[in-house]
Amino acid sequence: MTFYDFHLHWYPGYQIDRFGERLQSLSKEYTTIVGVIYDTELVDCWSLFQIAWQFLPLNHREESDSRLYGELDGSGVRVVFYRGVQAVSEENVEMLVIGEVPDTSTLNQMVENALETGGAVILPWGFGKWRGARAKLVLREFRESRERLYVSDSANRPNRGMGASLLSGAYRDLSKLSRLDGSDPLPMSDDEDFSFTIGMTGEDLGSLPNDSLGLAEFLPELVAGLRPVSGVRRTAGAFVRQLQLRKNGLTLQEPYIPNNSNSSDAGDIESATDRYARRFSGSVGSYFLRRQKNLTLKLAQAAGAPPGAVLDVGGGHAQLAPHFLDLGWSVSIFSSDDSCRKRPDRIMGSENYRFATGDLLRMPYPDNSFDIVTLFRLVPHETDWESLIGEAARVSRGVVILDYPDLRSFNAFSRVLFLFKKAIEKDTRDYELFNRRKIGTAMTNAGLEDLRWRPQFFLPMALYRLAGSGRLASIMEEAFLRVGLTTLFGSPVIVSGRKRALR
Repeated sequence: MTFYDFHLHWYPGYQIDRFGERLQSLSKEYTTIVGVIYDTELVDCWSLFQIAWQFLPLNHREESDSRLYGELDGSGVRVVFYRGVQAVSEENVEMLVIGEVPDTSTLNQMVENALETGGAVILPWGFGKWRGARAKLVLREFRESRERLYVSDSANRPNRGMGASLLSGAYRDLSKLSRLDGSDPLPMSDDEDFSFTIGMTGEDLGSLPNDSLGLAEFLPELVAGLRPVSGVRRTAGAFVRQLQLRKNGLTLQEPYIPNNSNSSDAGDIESATDRYARRFSGSVGSYFLRRQKNLTLKLAQAAGAPPGAVLDVGGGHAQLAPHFLDLGWSVSIFSSDDSCRKRPDRIMGSENYRFATGDLLRMPYPDNSFDIVTLFRLVPHETDWESLIGEAARVSRGVVILDYPDLRSFNAFSRVLFLFKKAIEKDTRDYELFNRRKIGTAMTNAGLEDLRWRPQFFLPMALYRLAGSGRLASIMEEAFLRVGLTTLFGSPVIVSGRKRALR
């Protein structure tokens, strides 16, 4: 018999000897062990596993870019691993792709693109993922009955009693479809032992596909003979694992670590990712971005500058630059890394704006190069934030507009509420808090005057994300604004400053 785990990851800190012991225990029951290991947006799990793989007690090794094969010492049990990619759609629906990963788009478009290139797509159920709007999207995909599109159960949820009923969501309507279950080990200490805790079993095959696309092509024939294997997963244990994950598990290495202590911290790289942009998906996210856009453009118009040249430092997740472009501005983006251009290229078209990379604290532009310079999602993640503001003021001949989290708000309780915030937003970053005096002093020292402050929201953004209603957020924030609470205690704050004229 063959045991398949269709949902594996390999995270930093995992111990290959413990994983090897897990394989040895399986070898007492099965003659072939097959796993699919998925890269994530945070970690290239496959490349890490390729290194760890060398330390397993295996004979007759065969290795390629998307398949690893060997036979366990002493038993001759075949061990085969294939490479996959975990992706997330614009609607924040997770998908596992065996084959080429599609560009980030809607779930429907990503599934179509993956299948058209010969890949297979697995939509994993997981811990409470298929409820509300996301459940409707998942159900719509399966109604089309496409080949090589599969549902998957995960070991990270209860499968008995009230807990299973509470979290099941759309899974109740899909559990009888073709399944490719997997364990989904989490980025936590000792979780390599969690691998192969659930999966699928089937009769042994004479030979196994030679690469990931071969596996995807073979799945329609294979799946009919597979049966799910799952032990009892209790509600309490599932909730404890999720709490542990949100407390420690998502704290992985940063995607970029600067070598020069006098250079920028490159906080824009994280803000430019599709993963970060998904925090602003749905009706709540749309409301957040609309509020930010309206306040920013009004500050730009109040400065009296007609459409001219705007520099968006970092570029964010392309939430502002397209609006300047639509209004006739000449748009430039300066970022720490070439990876930051992926979203603006997709949204605006690479031919419609200028892009350059380098140190954010030492931009290669002459003094007074741009009518407006924007700094969003940057100041609280930059150690030398005063120099960042100073550099923005240097290259501006008109206005600098930036945002920051204000201490005079619910952020005063941020240390206490950080774990709660992280449980909702999952990939939120820690950040520095500021008061108006510190920001105002830095802007004044940089040669900016006529400072204008525009607080965005009175209640914490995480609460609105939890509620999931952009209409509710809009109604409540309009009320808070009318009575003056947002003006007094709102955050984040958008502030503009006009370049002081030379005298």
